[in-house]
Amino acid sequence: MTTSKEGEGGGAYPEAAREAFLDSCEGGSTPETCECALQYLEENVSLEDFVQAGIAISQGEPPPAVITKADESCQ
Repeated sequence: MTTSKEGEGGGAYPEAAREAFLDSCEGGSTPETCECALQYLEENVSLEDFVQAGIAISQGEPPPAVITKADESCQ
């Protein structure tokens, strides 16, 4: 998986990607924390890298550092 550098986000993700992230996130965090993390990711991670991270996580791989950082920045 390629990883984008922080600050290389592409803006708002498509609605389907946003909803999938929020649905998944809200299983373990508050809606506010999930919205914050999504905003962080949209500002710092390209859509391609975001999708690749989601695939990796769904296959049982640990989340990439930028995903963890997004969560930590919103706690």
